[in-house]
Amino acid sequence: MTRIFEFVSVVRKWGKFTIPLVAVNLLNLKNHENLEFQVIKQSLHKDIFKNNFIDLARINTGEKILYRNKNFITIFKTSKTPITLPRFIEITPNLIELFFLIHGDGHYKNKLYFVNKNPDLHKFVIKEFEEILKIPKNIWMARLLFNNNSNVEKAKKEWRKLIGIKEEQFYPLISKTELR
Repeated sequence: MTRIFEFVSVVRKWGKFTIPLVAVNLLNLKNHENLEFQVIKQSLHKDIFKNNFIDLARINTGEKILYRNKNFITIFKTSKTPITLPRFIEITPNLIELFFLIHGDGHYKNKLYFVNKNPDLHKFVIKEFEEILKIPKNIWMARLLFNNNSNVEKAKKEWRKLIGIKEEQFYPLISKTELR
């Protein structure tokens, strides 16, 4: 009698992997019992790109995926804020431009930092996040960085007007730097 249990595991150095306890219990495995394993390697990027769309659910970055209605997914990781996004993202020139801007002028390991002084680029990034990823403008937070000679309130008011965000969307602390 052949008993089969399928599971996903990482194959570590020297070919080691862990059999889930539920499999040991379900198959009633005993110590020193001979087992046959089939290792099926699946590409991490298989079917990520299909018909000019990116399937965010297939990008393997270690986060857990919760499937939602209407082709949305929630991506979450322990001790991080979950985010709900469309599962399928169309590859467009604006998406490519957005990726290049964030990669070139930003930092995105834990949060998105976009550090360009051109307000039109900030408006473009916010607009594309709203249109492509369905992340509303009202959840964005802004922090302004100044040198010591700047008029903080005037600059804050001008940026608020230029990029169209509310006063409460600015972090309360203003970072000041000295230019050397």
